Amino acid sequence: MIDVTQLQTVHNNLVIDLRSDDIDQFSVWQVKSNLPNHTHPLIQSNDPVFRLRGYTQEYFARKRSDKKIIAVEFFIPTNGYANFDSAGNLFTDWSLRDQQLEFIISYFEHFNEIDKDLVISFCDESPDITNVLETLYSLMAIYDIPEHRVIVMGHNFAGQEIVNNFAKENGEVPLKYIVSWWMLGHMDTSHIEKLCEHYSDNTYAIQPLDKTPKQNTFIFLNRRETSNRLALSWLLWERRIKAYDNIISVCPPLRLFGLDVNRDTATPSEGEVRNHYTPIFFQTILKTFNYPDLDSITELKVKSFVEEMRVGKTLEGDYAYIGDIESKFIPQDNNAYIWLTCESTSELKNKNLFFTEKVLKPMLYGQALVVFAQSGFLKAFKKLGFYTLADELGVDESYDDIENDGDRLKFIADQMEKVSKIPLQEMHEKWLACENKINHNKKIIFSMLSNLRTKNFMDNQSKYIVSHLVDQLEHSSTDDALESYKNFVRFDMFNDN
Repeated sequence: MIDVTQLQTVHNNLVIDLRSDDIDQFSVWQVKSNLPNHTHPLIQSNDPVFRLRGYTQEYFARKRSDKKIIAVEFFIPTNGYANFDSAGNLFTDWSLRDQQLEFIISYFEHFNEIDKDLVISFCDESPDITNVLETLYSLMAIYDIPEHRVIVMGHNFAGQEIVNNFAKENGEVPLKYIVSWWMLGHMDTSHIEKLCEHYSDNTYAIQPLDKTPKQNTFIFLNRRETSNRLALSWLLWERRIKAYDNIISVCPPLRLFGLDVNRDTATPSEGEVRNHYTPIFFQTILKTFNYPDLDSITELKVKSFVEEMRVGKTLEGDYAYIGDIESKFIPQDNNAYIWLTCESTSELKNKNLFFTEKVLKPMLYGQALVVFAQSGFLKAFKKLGFYTLADELGVDESYDDIENDGDRLKFIADQMEKVSKIPLQEMHEKWLACENKINHNKKIIFSMLSNLRTKNFMDNQSKYIVSHLVDQLEHSSTDDALESYKNFVRFDMFNDN
């Protein structure tokens, strides 16, 4: 059990007491995960935000050097391998883990002794906030914790909107939600650093666009096995998408966070043997997306789909197993004009505007973005200042307005079939006409590097976080949060001469 007054950490087995004045938001500690063979900590201090990236510590010192909080980061492992429920259905677990619940309970038990506001942040993934709030408010009521002393921080730009709606519906005082979004950790930052060269006086010049024609229309990489990714892969297969020049990977072998593929609890998606691909399995998945003829899904069709789409196999030049560091890199040099992806939070029913590396990579590599996500996701992403370029390359982006997941998925599949028929030379000419927008997107990505000392994105984000914590700054809307982040980027750092 977790005891925050005797917290066992992984740093030389050091035991820390969160009641100590020496422990605050700038302290570095991790708790060993209690999930078998799972090496990524579920609980750790949020020192990446408060100490390592940007200027947060400096701004705290300027505003309130005496302000002490505990900033804890929870990792929600959505797992790189398949999860199956008791009925054999594929699902993703976005909930708080038992160890994290133990931490919150212990913290609240000793709240008056600790006497530091608690900031609960989420790294890497963005959970279903509504479920988190149900748990938090229940525990706060039990331990009589004031609402203004518990803060939630995460990647969801709609976070405060969701908190406010939940509080209104349940007669609660809204907790503060601070957007702390930064997803370059899942990208090849050495490639990002090469986008620009240092010019003078902390200004940079964008590298000329490589105008070599590409050999594929789109690239569609599916790492973690999820229902929407398998469903979209199936719809593309039905449209004979493999007859065109595209790069498609469907659920290659995965082995994440030190997991041993030979352990007793190993799942099929951790190796090349997939014994769950049956007509019933695909009927169950496609039924969710209003597939019109479930009875047509036969053993022969499933076998053909698996073989032709090379489901469970790695691409040429890719890693034998896709895991943590391997996911930063792109097989076959990303040699395509369009990036097609399914966003992580598209699986969630509650609103979640979490933009992962899956939509940032095409901004880095100069590609158009087509994404299956929640309705309205694309409009929100553009409000950060990015150009998606899909319309310019022939994709009808009205799919973002379609509320029904099945209809939106089908529309996207139809669009990908349509653009795959465009001759690559014509696609190349369309792409060349987007040069200014491509460079614009690359500048935004470059500006987010944490090692730039140019008082840019990280500096502005630091001011933003400290203002929320110290000055009680609040967002009036989700659009306000998006606008704040858009304004973090200062384009005057780039020399366009």
